[in-house]
Amino acid sequence: MIQCKDFAPRITERGPFGGASDYESFSEVVSEVNQWIENTTIQVINVETVVLPDSLKSTSDGVYGVTVSNGV
Repeated sequence: MIQCKDFAPRITERGPFGGASDYESFSEVVSEVNQWIENTTIQVINVETVVLPDSLKSTSDGVYGVTVSNGV
């Protein structure tokens, strides 16, 4: 079976009035990925890091969101 799973930094603190938010660090996301790998029975073949655009709201529950500076 071919399958993929996305992980994005969770918002840790929302900015006031819809302003900039703080997100989990890269190392926290990697730790979450490692825990997921340990708790599944699938064989991981490939892992990729993707640079995201300036603004992305990725899941319907609103838990994930990523903002990257224009310098990236």
